[in-house]
Order: sequence, then structure tokens, then C-alpha cells
Amino acid sequence: MALDDGAVVLPGRGYLFWNDTAGAAPPADTQVEIAALDLTAATLPTGWRNLGHTSRENNVALGKDGTEGETKGSWQSSALRKLADETIWSLTAASLQLSNDTLDLYFGEGDISDPDVYHVLPSATPMSGALYLVLVDGSVRVPLYLAKVSATSDDAPEFDPTAFLEFSIKMTVLEHNGAAGLMSWYAAGLGTPA
Repeated sequence: MALDDGAVVLPGRGYLFWNDTAGAAPPADTQVEIAALDLTAATLPTGWRNLGHTSRENNVALGKDGTEGETKGSWQSSALRKLADETIWSLTAASLQLSNDTLDLYFGEGDISDPDVYHVLPSATPMSGALYLVLVDGSVRVPLYLAKVSATSDDAPEFDPTAFLEFSIKMTVLEHNGAAGLMSWYAAGLGTPA
């Protein structure tokens, strides 16, 4: 691999978009579409919603949990087979906006039938859907598409008078039939040479 200064990304800003339908097509998946995408729009084509402000102090981050594969052997060979590692990926984001979308992702779908009230329901089912993250480095945009995630609360919110109220949301990446992979990165130069 040669040195490529253009392949280095410093994600100075980022934008998160949510779609209630797992496996929904990403809002932009070609370099032309990605460059033209209005990242500050409240909604994007085909059901994608902007999740709004997220914390600068508590960065959006990929997480990796799992187990190392076990080695199986016989009397004759102590390392005959290695079972595959089990890896579970997640993405964590601290949402700063007190909105129905944020609270649904954090608590599970709530009751919004009353004006100006969000009712957290006991035993609410975690929300599942698709997630589209766009990392921005100057004029360069690098999207990460997760075809299916399950969202739940990560840490409990703290009420610090010197900081924004944050709802830390953990989105566990799940397999989705029909998706090209578990997650998809979009950047010039990736994949098959043009």
C-alpha cells in the first residue's frame, strides 16, 4: 500500500440520518450524490431524517465487542481448527436534541399522543431501522451506511448545569438480508478501480 494523503480523513463534522425501515436504500451512494447531499436538511429522500445535533465532547464512535475464536484440537494436533471470532459492532452517539426521534431511539418508541409531551412507556421495544453517518473533512464526505441497527440507551443522562443535556444512544449493527454487507463505507478510491 502506497502513501495516499487523499485517503486520510479528519472528521471535523458529522451528520447522522435515521430511517425507520431497516434495509432502506442509503440516501446517497455515488460520489456525485454524496457531494450534492444537503446535510443540514431536516429530511432526505426516501424517508431519511436528520437526527440533529450530537455531542462534540462525546464523539460518535464505532464500538467492537465479541469473543476470540476458540482453538480445537485432537490428541495428535493441539491446533487442528480455529473457530471464527464472534464480533458485534455498534455505533454510539450522544444526541443533544430533546426530540421525539431522540427519545424514541433512547427509550424505545414512546407515546406522543398528547401535545408537547413525550410519555416513556414501560417495556418499550427498542427501535430498529437503518443509519447513515456522513463524516466531513473540508470538502471531502465519507458516509458509513448501516442497513440495520437496533437502538437503545447507552449511559443515563446527567444533568450538568455547565454542559448540554445528552442522550447517549447505542445502535447495535445487525445483519440484514439483501444488504451488501454488515456496513458500507463510501469514499473515492474504495472498491473496484473505476
